[in-house]
Amino acid sequence: DPNSTPPPLKQCDCLVEMHVAEYATPQPEGRTHTSFIGEGGRQAVQAVTKTIRSTYCCHLEIPGRTKGGPVGIVAKTTLQAIPACHYLMQQLTENQVQARIHRNVKA
Repeated sequence: DPNSTPPPLKQCDCLVEMHVAEYATPQPEGRTHTSFIGEGGRQAVQAVTKTIRSTYCCHLEIPGRTKGGPVGIVAKTTLQAIPACHYLMQQLTENQVQARIHRNVKA
């Protein structure tokens, strides 16, 4: 359903952390989002975020420019998170991404 939205973060129990080199360290001057295929940039991130929200009912969390850390997918269940991760990995230019799944977490 293209109009579906993910549940609120407080209702989500699954967190998948994906370690992408571009987001590992803070970049105070701003992020370029070159890790995404195509033109990259903010438009690519917004398109991926929209697809993950509407198609997979998951949240995409990307560290801000003053923070570093993993890219996160937050979902109600692992059954929602894993296809979203697969989609996200197809949208990244990096071919070596480490991921970790955490279950029964509360945001």
